[in-house]
Formats: sequence, structure tokens, C-alpha cells
Amino acid sequence: MLLMFLQGLEINLELFRRARNRSIALGVATTVVPLVLGTIVGLAFGYAAIPAIVIGVAVGFAYSARAKHREPPRAWAAWSR
Repeated sequence: MLLMFLQGLEINLELFRRARNRSIALGVATTVVPLVLGTIVGLAFGYAAIPAIVIGVAVGFAYSARAKHREPPRAWAAWSR
């Protein structure tokens, strides 16, 4: 929670407003894709549905925290205009 709060403090709101749709799409994709892939891997290893979903949630959270903590490259500033 603290990490998410600190990330929120660092957001440039004007830049976010200009790239709002792309930012939301990227945020959803970096959460949903690892969650679904983790669930599929859990099912492939023979886990029941609920434990497989828990594995997917764990993978999704781990990937999302790692992906959102990194600083975006400077080239993205020009792309988001």
C-alpha cells in the first residue's frame, strides 16, 4: 500500500490526463495478462480452479508491483504527447 501511495504522489497529473486512455489500458494489461497466464499455468500443473486462480493472482500482483515500480524511459515522454 505504501508503494502504491508513493507512486501516486509521483504522478504528473497533466501528463496522465494527456495519456489517460493509454495509461489505463497499460495498467489493466499489466494486471490481467499475468493473472490469466498464472491461472493457466496453475491449471496446467493440475491444480483445481481456486488454487490456480490464487496462483494467477500472486503472479499478477508480483508482476504489477515490479512493472509499476520501474521508472519509464525518457522516450515515453515524447510518445505520450
